[in-house]
Amino acid sequence: MGKGHRKGWKKAQRKMADKLAKECVPNVQPPSRPRDNSKGFQPRLPPYENTLLPVRPTSFQMFLKRIKLWHRFHFHSTNKIVSFPMAKVRTWIGSQLRASLRYLAESPSPDSRNRHKNIVLGIVATAVFALVPMWYQLMNSHPCGAWLSFTLALMFGAYSFWSITPVSRWARTVTLVIITSVFLVYGRQSIYSATQLDFFFVNPGVFLVQDRGEWLLMVTGQNTHKSLFNVQMILQDVVTAHAIPNEPDLAKREAMIRGGTIEKTYPEIGPTFLGDNIQWRPIDVNNQEYSVQARYRIGDRAFLSTEEIRIVNVGSRFVTAQQMKEAPTWAFSVTLRNQSGAILMHCVDPTFPHDARWIAGSACFPGAKYEPLPRSLCARCFARGFEFYP
Repeated sequence: MGKGHRKGWKKAQRKMADKLAKECVPNVQPPSRPRDNSKGFQPRLPPYENTLLPVRPTSFQMFLKRIKLWHRFHFHSTNKIVSFPMAKVRTWIGSQLRASLRYLAESPSPDSRNRHKNIVLGIVATAVFALVPMWYQLMNSHPCGAWLSFTLALMFGAYSFWSITPVSRWARTVTLVIITSVFLVYGRQSIYSATQLDFFFVNPGVFLVQDRGEWLLMVTGQNTHKSLFNVQMILQDVVTAHAIPNEPDLAKREAMIRGGTIEKTYPEIGPTFLGDNIQWRPIDVNNQEYSVQARYRIGDRAFLSTEEIRIVNVGSRFVTAQQMKEAPTWAFSVTLRNQSGAILMHCVDPTFPHDARWIAGSACFPGAKYEPLPRSLCARCFARGFEFYP
């Protein structure tokens, strides 16, 4: 083939590619150059103008067709929107759906059931003997791990049920869907019940109209689903602690140091705990802040929590009981943190003053329940609660 003929051949290929890109003709290709594996002779091609035959599209032509199809799907003109040909998509979906329905309507043959029976029985026996002992060991210490074991057992049972049950696939599918749904609902309820937070809590209590004002803090068994043992509590009046350095009188300063902190020990606090009242006389009843640190034990594990109680009078200022003309209006903010500082319970009244330490949350009063913040299933299984790590 001469040099000029080769140039003409390449030019014809470019023209044909442009024509295919414009007209999108999938069944026409330019003449290919036949090659002989033997060395030497190469057959001369006839004129390329007369060699356009309808043959199978090449990869280059399919590439051009995909480009044009993508362009039709993503772009439209200002006057007319070019829609994607959804007929082929609907046809394909319909064929797949019909094939799935035919598959589900069939029943397994006896040969297929016998072929799977031995392996199924072996897998089920292994799962039962290996996983059952784990259930009782993990349910109390780590319920999420126990339910993971339950899930593996359910998977083995579902495989055996699907392989050897001589009923239609529709019946097997419906049965497995019902069993799995009940399993998921019950498992979620069980995990949520077993992973509830148990912690020591001091209720902000009530105001006592006496002298310059007193406050009654209450220790109850609230938020204890399990008994807390060997509870050690340290309650500190933060406002008094901040006022100690500014007190010039040494005798008053010493009295403030002794009276600004209280320590108490409770052998056990649980749902049936009768409660304990702490009557406190703050230096300023209109602005109070308390820090409560508690350490306790549940089973063989130690726990640590820190509670922050802030009480502010947002109504008429209280001076003495004799001078009170209008009842004070109290706003509360209660925050409970674990050892690492993560907030696990928080509430704040809408009228509480917004300062640098203010955090948005649900209202504490009226109708306060003082419950922990909602936690997801992942947080219940893997996040830390009040566990103490020295």
